[in-house]
Amino acid sequence: MQQCKLYCHGLLTFLAFVCFYNALDNELVHDDIFAISNNMDLRPETPFVNLFYNDFWGRSIKDIKSHKSYRPLTILTFRLNYMIHNLQPFGYHLVNVILHMVVVNVFFYALYTYILRGVRSSLFAALIFTTHPVHVEAVTGVVGRADVLSCLFFLLCFIFFIRYSEESKFKNRCSRSYFSLTIFFGTICLFVKEHSAMVFFVCILYNMIINKRNLQRDFWELYFGRKNKEFIRNISNKTKDMLKENILLLTWVTILFALRIIIMGSELPKFQIEDNPASFSPYLTTRIMTYMYLLVFNCQLFLIPYTLCYDWQGSSIPLVESISDYRNLQTLMFFVIFASLFWKNIIDCSKCSKIVLVGFILLWIPFIPASNIFLRVGFVVAERVLYISSLDFCILVAYGLDLLIVFFKNKKLLYTLFSGQILLYSIKTITYNKVWKSRESLFRSGINTLPHNAKVHYNFANFLKDTNNTEEAIQHYQNAVRLDPSHSSAHNNLATIINNDEIAEYHLMEALKYTPGHYRAMVNLALLYRKKKDYNRCEDMLRRCLSFKPDYMDALILFGEILYQSEKVSEALMFYENLSETYASNLNIQRGYANVLGGSGIIEKAFEKYDSILRVSPKSYDIYHDYSNLLELNGFRKTAVDLLERAISIDESKPDAYHLLAVMYYKRKDFVSSKNVYQRLFKLSKPSAEHFKNYAIVLFELNEFDKAIKVLRELVQKFPLFLEGYYTLINFLHKTGKKSEVEETIDMALSYFPEDHQILLQKASSKREVKDYIQAKNIYHSILAKTSNNFDALLNLAIVLHIEGNYEEAIGYYEKAKEIRPRDPIVMENISRVKRLLFKNV
Repeated sequence: MQQCKLYCHGLLTFLAFVCFYNALDNELVHDDIFAISNNMDLRPETPFVNLFYNDFWGRSIKDIKSHKSYRPLTILTFRLNYMIHNLQPFGYHLVNVILHMVVVNVFFYALYTYILRGVRSSLFAALIFTTHPVHVEAVTGVVGRADVLSCLFFLLCFIFFIRYSEESKFKNRCSRSYFSLTIFFGTICLFVKEHSAMVFFVCILYNMIINKRNLQRDFWELYFGRKNKEFIRNISNKTKDMLKENILLLTWVTILFALRIIIMGSELPKFQIEDNPASFSPYLTTRIMTYMYLLVFNCQLFLIPYTLCYDWQGSSIPLVESISDYRNLQTLMFFVIFASLFWKNIIDCSKCSKIVLVGFILLWIPFIPASNIFLRVGFVVAERVLYISSLDFCILVAYGLDLLIVFFKNKKLLYTLFSGQILLYSIKTITYNKVWKSRESLFRSGINTLPHNAKVHYNFANFLKDTNNTEEAIQHYQNAVRLDPSHSSAHNNLATIINNDEIAEYHLMEALKYTPGHYRAMVNLALLYRKKKDYNRCEDMLRRCLSFKPDYMDALILFGEILYQSEKVSEALMFYENLSETYASNLNIQRGYANVLGGSGIIEKAFEKYDSILRVSPKSYDIYHDYSNLLELNGFRKTAVDLLERAISIDESKPDAYHLLAVMYYKRKDFVSSKNVYQRLFKLSKPSAEHFKNYAIVLFELNEFDKAIKVLRELVQKFPLFLEGYYTLINFLHKTGKKSEVEETIDMALSYFPEDHQILLQKASSKREVKDYIQAKNIYHSILAKTSNNFDALLNLAIVLHIEGNYEEAIGYYEKAKEIRPRDPIVMENISRVKRLLFKNV
């Protein structure tokens, strides 16, 4: 028998590894980004004690925006991961998979030793638990470690309490040790993940289940026999011991929950309506019917784990708002069956009833914190929360299957069906692991699974935005606000990427309509007003933003910039001076102050400020860049060049520094050095169209005409919508006398910009050079039809008419050109000539 158990442990370990092996190469996705990648509590430089003051996401537990998820021991395991391999995902996933294998084996041990007490039924339950697809979020999602780890301590606590219950009749030191270990592991549960501390209530109810016969007899005596003091004297010792144990456990868990409330500042977390719509419903009946249906829905995920999703928030599951909703029938049937089974097994005192009742308490007690019964939670359904509750499902199914095998003649059929079920679970689990491979695969799966859910569209749009897939991001943000018009963050993010100021302003106003304190929307609206140079509205919006969040750094920095740009120089200087004292260690504040000092002409003080910043942050690329720019503007070109070279040595990937350095060399007419800088830029990073154009200009200054023209031809091929490239190329071709290529380039430019006046003027000039005056005049007339005050078109049309001898019409266009530029020498001279010719003809 012992060898059989070892084989089973080996099989379960192997199967757990096979099911989750392909998760080891997955990235950190979704909540992993916030709990691990962005969580400073994992970093060695963060004081260790911060783990016990901050929530799961690295925010102070007493912060008004904290979700109050207090899991310092889980964060400690992440911190240990970080110490070994920083943010490499493999190690985090490996620990999760190993923990799952450990939980599977501990569960199997608990089953055959204490609960089912049979290897076959225990193996059935453990196989279901090992392979069940609903566990993917807990095991494959790294933040699910909180659930896997809490399940481990949950089981250890429960195991030691069962051992205590079996040893307590001897009242020896061993039994007291088991009770102490129960308290120890149960307490750890609270600091791994909150809901697992419900293990104390599981222990209390288990204690009542195993003493059910005594309880029934004693309470029968209470109601129909002796009363009051006589009853207390005659109550059985086992019942007395049970009551003492339960009171002790209840007292301890009360102390723990009181401590937990004190730690989080005696405030409940604040959630948004999209997190849990049912809890925000004004109708009690809607809330009750929806909550009850969600219990049924979670059980359905155990039975048929076909539709799984990383995020069930928002409108994923519509509210049950009517008594006639067919889902109420499902709820009714479920609770009738559950109540019947529960009542039957409460009355019955057989071994079977004990197992069923243990299964029920393992299902419902750990799930109570997630049920909205006592507290509002921040989700509709969360698959990883079901990790502990699935213990019950596995026990009940396995025990029922074991009973069928005993009474059913065709045992091979049952074994085959069960094996097929385990195979299907394993395939689904392995397949679903791939969904968690990357942010893109995860978010795309959400769109496919729940296309009616605004939240999954919003999450996918955020990913697309981050990866510069702007057009598709806009579509999904639009889907999000269509499905949920009150989704403020979707409105805000859509406004930041849509290329239409009016539409952007509408969406930002919608964001503020639904969330008046949306400070990011306020800053984005202020940026939009600044773009329109409406500085008064920009300033008003920033003041409003800072009234909601006085320490919002983006708003503070932008407010200082706006004061300066709106020519409130003294106010801007005073604002930055106060701000720099308050936030002395904030590099962006100090940088903004130095920039304003330099822009205001207070050069010496600006230099001092830059120097002081560099003493504190000697490797700040931005400071070197800004400082060198100021030095260049004030004639300190050599020092400016040295600082830019230092900036480039800090971060070779920033093209702006190369570009500015090349421009500095160009202004000094050091064209060779300017050329070398551009060549360094092209080797180290992807150049922009502007860089290509300026590089060609430098080459032209070095008389490398053909090479300059070649660079410009590459430019217009790579960036066909960069108009300046065509202007420069046409100009260079003119200067080098390549007239045929001028025509070809002009036609290419007009294919992209058919109405650009400058290109059309070039086209007309080329026609004029070959004396095709009719085509030239047609082009000038087409320009004037759209822009009647175009000086170049008026002047050149007048010149063509002048050449053709049409003096009266020519002088009319010369006069119109004169109205635009009254003192233009060419216009004045040509008017004089035409008048002389007219007088001569007369």
